[in-house]
Amino acid sequence: MRVELEPRLGAQPPDDATILFDGGDLDHWESDGRDGSEQITWKNLDDCLRVWPPLTEHAFGAAIRTRQAWPSFQLTLEFRLPLIAEAMGQTRANGGIIIEEYEFFEVQILDR
Repeated sequence: MRVELEPRLGAQPPDDATILFDGGDLDHWESDGRDGSEQITWKNLDDCLRVWPPLTEHAFGAAIRTRQAWPSFQLTLEFRLPLIAEAMGQTRANGGIIIEEYEFFEVQILDR
């Protein structure tokens, strides 16, 4: 796996890109059902996706997954961490992406 970090603020996605979240709806997402929930309980707050209700300690919340699967892909992540000043450790803006099918890869995004 190759990882590239580059400043792309304001860059336009490729013409053939699938935009999974543009700050609006969650049409490309579904509940993964691991917590017994069939519905997405996440909320879009200030253009950030948040597990809802917020977790008070480090735990797995209701996870979401893309409706579509890709056997091969190039992933570009743009992220913004909300300020949760009163929180500590992994309950303070803990986000990321997990890619799992045959292997398990995680991109962890933390504000510590």
